[in-house]
Amino acid sequence: MESYELIIDFSQLREQKVALLGINAKVLSKDQYEALEGIINLVDSIQDYAVDKLGYKAQEVFRLTDEG
Repeated sequence: MESYELIIDFSQLREQKVALLGINAKVLSKDQYEALEGIINLVDSIQDYAVDKLGYKAQEVFRLTDEG
């Protein structure tokens, strides 16, 4: 089986995701909100894939504390 590696700076991706989550949905149109939600879901999928399929450590990919 081939080995794959994502060329992603997960630290930066975490910060970008936090910034996207912090956008005030009240100022967005329905289409803008749905587009933003889609991008956030894409980031979630990339993170899940990195941990579940590629073996990255969850602490590296997600913003986790020592407890979880």
